[in-house]
Amino acid sequence: MVNVKWAGKTAVVTGASAGIGAAVALALAHKGVDVVAAARREDKLEELKKKFESEKKKENKALIHPFVCDMSKQKDIESLMSFAKDLNGDGGIDILVNNAAILPTGTIAGVSMDKITECYMINVVGVIAATKLAAADMVAKKIKGHIIMINSISGHKTVTTGDLSNTSVYSSSKHALTELVENFRLEFNYTRANIRVTSISPGAVDTEMLRSVQYSGALPMLKATDVADAVVYALSVPNTVNITEMTIQADGEVL
Repeated sequence: MVNVKWAGKTAVVTGASAGIGAAVALALAHKGVDVVAAARREDKLEELKKKFESEKKKENKALIHPFVCDMSKQKDIESLMSFAKDLNGDGGIDILVNNAAILPTGTIAGVSMDKITECYMINVVGVIAATKLAAADMVAKKIKGHIIMINSISGHKTVTTGDLSNTSVYSSSKHALTELVENFRLEFNYTRANIRVTSISPGAVDTEMLRSVQYSGALPMLKATDVADAVVYALSVPNTVNITEMTIQADGEVL
């Protein structure tokens, strides 16, 4: 059953072609939120849209809107946010889920500068750009907005376990995100922007990205839907409450 609280809301979910982003997009759409699902792989976004349409209940009027976007490119981000803010007329952007990220493997000395630059452009700079644009729309339209940052446990400590000991570039980008979350939260509060900011930091999640590093060390792992449930929970608390940080791990994980 769609909750009236969610009906007519607009969310942007980045990195929505697979894994956590796809799970979050589906979870929000099933709640009645119109979701702009952004990623680089158009075919995967179309599959996501069809999956939602095959699952949704008749009373649910929400849609998933695929939007091809490279979060390392400022023009793409501007086009994405422009599309989202005009999606429902003057409604504006209510929710932004910054999920897009890449995970290059290797030592900092060994990873190429091109790959390091791409990692920081997507994992950090792209997040800043999307957040600035979404926040500006929220403020202009007097929306009580919510910005979710999909962080990582490796954004809080240096992971040296097994396969993940070779992910220093990714980990350093997530440490930067941890600081950005608090900076944005404080700036929005000081300026009375009426925007909540939440960092959700999962441990190991069974996703395409983690499988790309042939991860096997700290089983069991979370499912992408577990992280999506955490996003829904953070968005569901009363308007007087802000969950600033949530760390979730699979029971028995050793990271």
